[in-house]
Amino acid sequence: MKARILPSKLMSKKQIKARDEEIDRQIIERDRKFAMENDAMVLWVIHLVHKHGKKRLRRFFDRCFEEHEALRAFYQLEPEEMGWLYTRKLKEIGVDIEAWYAEKLGEQQSK
Repeated sequence: MKARILPSKLMSKKQIKARDEEIDRQIIERDRKFAMENDAMVLWVIHLVHKHGKKRLRRFFDRCFEEHEALRAFYQLEPEEMGWLYTRKLKEIGVDIEAWYAEKLGEQQSK
């Protein structure tokens, strides 16, 4: 059975609020899962390339987590608003991750 989403004009304010809260909850849950998988990938690559063990990886993870929280507090951002910040910070030191992605995606498409 397909889920139906009622048009907002057919829903009460209470239903609209409940729907929006559920959507927000699901977005946050997926964002956390994505962040954890991304962190796992970064930690695994660090382990492969630099041979860091559990202790060093934990220190790196803790430091990243602390930095993330500090930047979020400094800029007074919600977790879902953090995406652009690291891209901008990297650009400040000459690292254009968007260009790198475009380059890699272009390489994949030409294969």
